[in-house]
Amino acid sequence: MSLCHRRRLKGLLLLPTLFLPWIYAKTTIFSKALESNKNRETYFQEDHVNDIYEEDEYEYLDDDGTGYHYPEHDIAMEMASMEIDPGIFVDDDVDATVRTAMDLISAKLENRLRDLFSATRTAECRAKIAEHMALFVNSIAVEVGLPYSEYELENTCPLPTYDFDDLPEGVTLQDVMNVKYSSDTKTFIDDANDLQLLYVILAHDKISQTIRLIEILSRNSENNTFTHIPNFVVHVDAKSKSDGVWRNLIEYYADAENVHIIPNEMRVPINWGGFNMVKATLQCLRYVFCVEPSFCPEHGPIEFHKLIHLASTSYPIKSNTQIRETISKFPLEANLMNVVMSPNLPSFDTWHYFIECDDALHRIYRLSSHLGGGVKLYTSSQWFIISNEFAKYIAFGLDDKESFVHGWTKYARHTVVADEHYFGTILRNTDFCMTHHNNNFLFLQFDSWDNELKPEEKDPSLTKCLFPNPEHW
Repeated sequence: MSLCHRRRLKGLLLLPTLFLPWIYAKTTIFSKALESNKNRETYFQEDHVNDIYEEDEYEYLDDDGTGYHYPEHDIAMEMASMEIDPGIFVDDDVDATVRTAMDLISAKLENRLRDLFSATRTAECRAKIAEHMALFVNSIAVEVGLPYSEYELENTCPLPTYDFDDLPEGVTLQDVMNVKYSSDTKTFIDDANDLQLLYVILAHDKISQTIRLIEILSRNSENNTFTHIPNFVVHVDAKSKSDGVWRNLIEYYADAENVHIIPNEMRVPINWGGFNMVKATLQCLRYVFCVEPSFCPEHGPIEFHKLIHLASTSYPIKSNTQIRETISKFPLEANLMNVVMSPNLPSFDTWHYFIECDDALHRIYRLSSHLGGGVKLYTSSQWFIISNEFAKYIAFGLDDKESFVHGWTKYARHTVVADEHYFGTILRNTDFCMTHHNNNFLFLQFDSWDNELKPEEKDPSLTKCLFPNPEHW
């Protein structure tokens, strides 16, 4: 399944879920590359490479007309190779010959940087690209592993993992996906009306949507009176086009003690596929717990039992009473998150190292998906219902060099669509895996892939492929 294809949301069904997001949803990011060599022509656009094999057959033809399958590795090597005439190195001046060699060797790198720089606006972004490209180039120069090729974290989750394609006898896919809270620690709320809820909301436009969501989630319902009115923390996209939304929300909720709009200094610009989508949530968590005293609610850290993470485009399809009653059936320690329970190992040709600047992602090079210490990557939803303890672990773990969160974030910030694996990977690789219940009570329905639509039916704003091969099968 392609990273570059998007599915469209359609319809509203009253299933046993609590929230419906009226948004376009991204596809999974960990689909395995197919073994087939289909669409290699799209991948390798260089004319001299396309001449290597006949169309559709991908066979190398010897002079006698016989042929053999041309391995992908050899195709890649053909793209990177160059023939160098020894005659240009007859000069005995070592420095001069080194300069000559560097001019030749760096030619393709120069073209690559030119392509990357052409997608930037600022000197700061170009400097950032150059710095990260240097990590890879200089790793070869000083003979060390490429960035994160030898990276190791520690998986402390005691639970087994499963491969959907090789399940043990007697274990079904339903058994694996139907993960329930398994910790011995269980604390419950006696009265659902006493449940302290904190809603963390990501917004970017249409202020009316955010206000509508906050208002509907604040209402008492079915003649019940909440002991604790929910608190709300809202992050507004830092792109300039969203500044008006941020200012209007600040003004609208100026007198509301339970609604907190993240300070301007903590806002981040959100780009499709970028880590800033995750960082926006992390900024909210740091604000909630006053990790940085200078960016903290007026009355100190916000108290809550459960944190519910939503997009401003979501809407409840159950009453507030039903929401509280449903959540209160789980221990306060429970973390309700939708996770694909088969760990994923992204293939080398679909997993890349990115940086984010100038409101865009810039692909530097390929990234190893092999993390040591038994760590597994998990596809998961960025919308979840988590405990105070887990939220606090993430918020403070960012600065704790001994924490899994710190080490994982250093790596994950360079991955694409990190929001679809960041939080689930933390949950399933730490002791918190025992508190996992595999349901986030969010309803999504998809109907079609963008690549299945006719050109006139496609939304140009959703064509955001970030890979050298748009098909990357």
